[in-house]
Amino acid sequence: MRKVVGRRVPTKETSTGPELRAFTAIELSWPSETNKRYRIQWTASLTQPQWQNLEPTALGTGANMSVFDSTREHPQGFYRLKIVQCDTAMTDL
Repeated sequence: MRKVVGRRVPTKETSTGPELRAFTAIELSWPSETNKRYRIQWTASLTQPQWQNLEPTALGTGANMSVFDSTREHPQGFYRLKIVQCDTAMTDL
């Protein structure tokens, strides 16, 4: 009788091959009003939110606007949109 030896399947800890990852982005869109400046903010939690500004701000055109945010930098969290005062020192999208 022949003895059959099982083959060990490599796990993440024992694998020496390349690790493949897929990253994507989230699209945030909203209807804008002409000449209003918008700031998008992100926080990881709503329990104790620490809102971080995503740059740059966007100047409204009266049309729908959208921006993309990488889920590589923010894999999970919450967004909000604020209207801020116009400031000529701020940059547009």
